[in-house]
Amino acid sequence: MNIKKLLLVMPILFSFAAYAGDCTTEFENKNYEKALIECTQEAEKGSSKAQYLLGDLYFDATTGVEQDKALYQKAIYWYTKSAEQGYVDAQYALGILYDQSDDETQDSQKALFWYEKAVEQNDPPSQHNLAIMYEYGHGVEQNIQKALTLYIKSAEQGYIEAQNKLGYMYNQGDKIEQDKQKAIFWYEKAAEQNDFNSQFELALMYDEGDGVEQNKQKAAFWYTKLAERNVVPEAQYRLGIMYDKGNGVEQNKLLANKYFKQSCERGFEKACNKLKNN
Repeated sequence: MNIKKLLLVMPILFSFAAYAGDCTTEFENKNYEKALIECTQEAEKGSSKAQYLLGDLYFDATTGVEQDKALYQKAIYWYTKSAEQGYVDAQYALGILYDQSDDETQDSQKALFWYEKAVEQNDPPSQHNLAIMYEYGHGVEQNIQKALTLYIKSAEQGYIEAQNKLGYMYNQGDKIEQDKQKAIFWYEKAAEQNDFNSQFELALMYDEGDGVEQNKQKAAFWYTKLAERNVVPEAQYRLGIMYDKGNGVEQNKLLANKYFKQSCERGFEKACNKLKNN
């Protein structure tokens, strides 16, 4: 898709567009050139969803270079049109733009405004991001209790990042009272949704009996999940140790060396040393 080139011929395309289509369908089918035409027509008629999708199209066409600033401003324009009508995805998009931009667009107060609008509609990502602002006092007075409340609301709706964050906060006693049982609870929620950070922390807690009854079988279960995804070399190493010693799993030297090799290939030095010594 080259929106910049397409913009030059838009008047012609509008004149001769004879196909049937609509904004959402063309966007979801990744027919972005047709989507731009359809979404523009629907957005100008006041469709909040089309306005949001049009904002996405313009935003995705930007590359951050000087000549794309006009497209970036068009994205903000259409996101704002949509957000002002209460379209929650657009409110969240504006929150992100104003919160995380590294240029003159960054505006903590506007980010706060749009996140709060989306939070009023119980939007989990916005609850999570607003919680971050309160946790660190970013653009707002630090308020750990508000942050915790927002993280919990987001996590209860299944938002993985919030579940993992709560697991971490309760596990480490980070800004709140340490509670290993709550840490396990939230790590498990995120781990069940394949969050690898939570899977690893959960495996460690069961492996070492950290705040929970030691359970090598459960540790092996989560290490295996991670090893299959090849995302955490230390998990492969620890699983290798378990197979090498028959600890929590049936001893299997071949499997142990397999996991040591995988971990070593990812640069985990302890695994490389085990391979040399086995």
